[in-house]
Amino acid sequence: MIPLLFACAAAPPVARVLPPVPGDGPFDHVVLISIDTLRADHLGVYGGQLGLSPKLDRLARGGVVFRDATTPAPTTLAAHTSMLSGLWPHHHGVPRNGFVVPDEVVTLPERLGAAGWASGAFLGGYPLIARFGFTAGFTHVDDRLDDPWWDPFAPEVEQLQRRGDRVVDAALGWLDDGAPEGTHLFLFVHLFDPHAPYDPPSPWADATPRTVAGSLEERRRVREAWPDASVTQLSAGLASRYAAEVGWTDAQVGRLLDGVRARLGDRVLVMVVADHGEAFTEHDERWDHGTGVWQETVHVPWIVAGPGIAPGVVDGPVGTIDVAPTVLGLLELPPDPIFDGHDDSAAVAGGGLPERYVFAEATKPHKDGGDVWENLEKCRAVRRGSLKLVWCPTGGPPALFDLASDPEEAKDLAGERPEVVRDLVEVARAWSAGAAPGAPPLDDAATAAQLEALGYAE
Repeated sequence: MIPLLFACAAAPPVARVLPPVPGDGPFDHVVLISIDTLRADHLGVYGGQLGLSPKLDRLARGGVVFRDATTPAPTTLAAHTSMLSGLWPHHHGVPRNGFVVPDEVVTLPERLGAAGWASGAFLGGYPLIARFGFTAGFTHVDDRLDDPWWDPFAPEVEQLQRRGDRVVDAALGWLDDGAPEGTHLFLFVHLFDPHAPYDPPSPWADATPRTVAGSLEERRRVREAWPDASVTQLSAGLASRYAAEVGWTDAQVGRLLDGVRARLGDRVLVMVVADHGEAFTEHDERWDHGTGVWQETVHVPWIVAGPGIAPGVVDGPVGTIDVAPTVLGLLELPPDPIFDGHDDSAAVAGGGLPERYVFAEATKPHKDGGDVWENLEKCRAVRRGSLKLVWCPTGGPPALFDLASDPEEAKDLAGERPEVVRDLVEVARAWSAGAAPGAPPLDDAATAAQLEALGYAE
């Protein structure tokens, strides 16, 4: 267990307070925080260890919690492209990391820019940097990673990221010296720290076993040896270090929000979401993400807070594909008819949530799709209410779970409810129908080496 840790570094001095933006819209500014690889069940508000995430839990208590949000793809670039475009992966064309977002995909910063907003992206992980096209539409991009990120072949590189405190410093620094005055601002802040390797700073790391480094190699050892008893302690140590990373990241979220409010005032819409979670040893996808669509990797937090938003909980299934439409809805800006996602602003306001199908698709193993969608034969999930179908077209019969009574997905109901399985398989087939091959990957040695350093090589 991780002890309660509340200390965090003091925010840098405020250089300027931006004046209010003229106009009568519901919010002056938007801050979207994406926490990479954050399992929903590690936040207190989602039933996790109390005291591990005090800043996020406090934000959630004052806002709306989507209790049952699903990512469409458990990989960073595909998930984030869906988050900001409102499109399923097989519609925006990015199946996994290492691809380039097509120019024709219109994202949230571009839509806000057309309405006169300025935007800044502050990135903590390699899969989202500008060379992959994700930052198109942002008026300011800061994707500088920690040294020695520029040398992908350096033997000491295990991860290509920027630590969360430096990402927060960059975002607050832009508000102090760079962000335009008198205009609406959209800040996208990407915190990569919960992603492996798990290497939190002190004092968070001090509460974890000194014999466990949290490395990619340790994860591989557990994955290959499980369930051998020789790796059970190592697995527990990895879980402890992962939790410590969550605690550290929570402190950075708190520092960011304090700094934003000091500079921008209270008329700020805040959203916190994750791109995907992380598998421990619950199912066949151990200490990894991307190959499965189990809840530990596709169930993610989604919190919405801001002035005029009454505290509440939304229980029905939604997707992070709904983030962009919901931001536009809350800002009272026109929706786009091409969205696959839904505008859930009515649910944020306390209204009902229409029933819908929610989907997720695996992004591994890596395959050359040729003239078909690369993920077409990989595992996928379909949600209808509390029922969840897990279907791997080349990996055995579909499985059916009722998450209301079986949140750990331990009891397969497919044999008891074959008619439901048939219906949901047909829904999954229809969802994938017409999927195009997608965008080409960046095919060069440096990209391959950097993705391998992230643990995405197989």
